[in-house]
Amino acid sequence: MNYRAILADDESVARLRVRRLLSVFDDIEIIGEASDGISAKSLIDSQKPELAFMDIEMPGMSGLDVAFSTEHKPFIIFITAYDHYAIEAFKSLAVDYILKPINGDDLKIAIDKFKHLYDPQGIRKNLNALEEKIKNQKPKHLRVTAGNTIKLINLDQIICLEAEQKYTNVYTTESTWITEKSLIELENALPGDTFIRIHRKHIINVNYISEFQRWYDRKLKVILNVQFDRDLIVSRNYIKKIKSIILKVAVGENKKL
Repeated sequence: MNYRAILADDESVARLRVRRLLSVFDDIEIIGEASDGISAKSLIDSQKPELAFMDIEMPGMSGLDVAFSTEHKPFIIFITAYDHYAIEAFKSLAVDYILKPINGDDLKIAIDKFKHLYDPQGIRKNLNALEEKIKNQKPKHLRVTAGNTIKLINLDQIICLEAEQKYTNVYTTESTWITEKSLIELENALPGDTFIRIHRKHIINVNYISEFQRWYDRKLKVILNVQFDRDLIVSRNYIKKIKSIILKVAVGENKKL
């Protein structure tokens, strides 16, 4: 039996890698690709595939939102960078996952599971349980693409994110990475109690803040507890929000704003 499948991932490199790995499966036919959640939903409902390979973090709609909102219900193999606890939620359900960056062995295991569970009637069970188990999970990694490399960066290592034209620079304790995701997308994806916007160009990790210094025009300058060669200035629009957040995380500490 042949199975019709779609690919949905906002990164073209990731889609290309999945397509290449799938080329060894003669019974899997890729009938379409999508680079965002809304397009993925439309593709699933119009083409009615038996299988969907889908990223969780996509612009427009998340992969989970797509799964819960489509009229047609294919089997979905999620492509995810979620942490161990969220992955446990997938294991107990009739859908599988592949942890990025994927490899051929993981893909074969997921496809074998799909073939074992495949129901021609397209009956999907336990999706509500899946949503309930992982909707409150906070990500532990940030996924960035550099050339043909997909890097999973531990959030604890991220010092600062900086918008630069169409890209975002991700400064870590080890290196600097560039992602095509906008600063707004990253702000929405990252835990707000740890990563705070201080300027239209900058988001910082509060765990690397050492102190604040008064700056020109009623602004504040952020001093970090690690070596960093760029000035980080809190614009006046963000000062009130910064004060409330820092006061929460600095209980018992002498951080003056």
